[in-house]
Amino acid sequence: KKMASLSFNEVAKHDNSNSCWLVLNGKVVDVTSFLGEHPGGRQALLANGGSDCSEIFNNLHDDRYIAQFLGKDAVLGVIGVGKAKL
Repeated sequence: KKMASLSFNEVAKHDNSNSCWLVLNGKVVDVTSFLGEHPGGRQALLANGGSDCSEIFNNLHDDRYIAQFLGKDAVLGVIGVGKAKL
């Protein structure tokens, strides 16, 4: 199936415990339901919520981690155009 294209502006809105999205290697991933289960603690995810944290992720995890721990439904789409608001 075709993945939705999401902008950085949209992703940036999801930076809290009610809705926490991360950009990981070009994919937009909803980690909200995983906050309490993350071995590194929920704060590690919340601190990076709404942003591209591929470099941090890749230093700690294999790309298969997303499917293994979050499931394919956690991938909401791919990152498209749009700049994050600073």
